[in-house]
Amino acid sequence: MFYGKNIGVIPLTDAAGITKVFTWPTHKGLDIGWSERKWINCPVLRWQDGVVVQRGYGSEVGNYIVVEHYYDDTNTKRWTGYIHLDAFPTVKVGDKVTLGKQMGNATRGNTGNSHGAHLHIYLTKEVSQKTPYTWDTMLANSIDPKPYLYWSKEFNYNFISTAWTKELKMITFPTPVERNEKVNQVNIKSDTRNLRTKPSLNSETYSEYCKKGIYNVYDIKVADNYTWGLIGTIEGNNFWVAMMDGEYLPKKEIKYPEPIKRDTTVHQVEIKSDTRRLRRQPSLQGEEYDELCKKGIYNVLKSQTADNYNWALIAVIDENEFWVAVMAGEDLSVTDYKKLYEEELEKNKVLNSKLNNIITEFKNLKSSVSKLETILEKNQ
Repeated sequence: MFYGKNIGVIPLTDAAGITKVFTWPTHKGLDIGWSERKWINCPVLRWQDGVVVQRGYGSEVGNYIVVEHYYDDTNTKRWTGYIHLDAFPTVKVGDKVTLGKQMGNATRGNTGNSHGAHLHIYLTKEVSQKTPYTWDTMLANSIDPKPYLYWSKEFNYNFISTAWTKELKMITFPTPVERNEKVNQVNIKSDTRNLRTKPSLNSETYSEYCKKGIYNVYDIKVADNYTWGLIGTIEGNNFWVAMMDGEYLPKKEIKYPEPIKRDTTVHQVEIKSDTRRLRRQPSLQGEEYDELCKKGIYNVLKSQTADNYNWALIAVIDENEFWVAVMAGEDLSVTDYKKLYEEELEKNKVLNSKLNNIITEFKNLKSSVSKLETILEKNQ
């Protein structure tokens, strides 16, 4: 089957995923890692028919092979480079290679400046057949390989797993988030921390470092004298990172308001159900707390109306405001003792007035009796 000069076989045999995209001029190739199986011993295939023009080892690229592909119909050619191979190549310069076949002992690896088992592939645009190959010429003419890659059962059948059911896809890495005291987090303070598939120094590393910043922590393990945080599980890939001293940010335990006794001297509310939401703002759109408001009596620090509800601020604890919607019959008003006192004073004035009237009448009556007694004594 002829695929044409602008199409080639995906040069890996497992369910591979893109771990780093082509970015000119900083990353002139495409990193292909994994999306399901993560073993290193994965055969690397020829992209198309060609001839080996260079092989070797470099401190940056590790073990590598470069293949030249000719197109006689247009008198052009292009090069592909296969980088970070697991072992020094057994193919030699001048060896012919066939589309879809493994190049000697070439397998995906982690050699050179690599941070996880993957294949870095270079692909160039077409150049004149008269253009001599050099490493710099290949890099100068590099293009994004992804649009040109094709998986073919015809060529990959000898190696491919039956579990391959999806196209080549990009691996999504965790990205920093904002500080959230409601969950466990870690603040990674360097850009050189490896991301690993398991919480161990012996586990496979990903092709990208962990970006500096804050991440949610979904699990914690201790191994190899390190505390490891699981900062993401994305499309089946687990991302573990070693946490250093001072980087772990445990979630802040929230203290919730508790019911109190009835106090008629202050404004209170009596919540009569255990299903009422506690919110950070007096609104149905306000952020909810994890716990519900307990049934009972609470002081009312502030009142507000919103969304057709009366809201009561029942507590402020560690700068956290707790608002609750108040239903009919739950509001407990303050007893107005000043008014009661004034009413009692008014009653006392009335009683004193009546008492004074009685005393005056009694005095008048007593005076009348005395006069009568005087008259009686004279008549005797």
